[in-house]
Amino acid sequence: MTFSQEIRLAEPQILAQTTTMQAKDIVMEAFKLPEEARASIASQLIHSLGTAHHWVSDEEVSDRMREAEEDPSVLISFDQFVSGIKRSGS
Repeated sequence: MTFSQEIRLAEPQILAQTTTMQAKDIVMEAFKLPEEARASIASQLIHSLGTAHHWVSDEEVSDRMREAEEDPSVLISFDQFVSGIKRSGS
């Protein structure tokens, strides 16, 4: 039985046991799990959040990467990025 199958089998039991647990308790328990288990849980939680409010196509990413390779002056620093995010209110 794979780890994913074990998690799926345990989900109803885990849900029954965690109904009285607080989020911080769940997180603390999750930290005790092996990395693969934590990654699986993180992925499931992220996917449960629904569609992101922003989306960029693979083509757009490729275009931007090609542009940056051809002209590195179009790149911005991390601090400039953060500053832009703060200004936009995102």
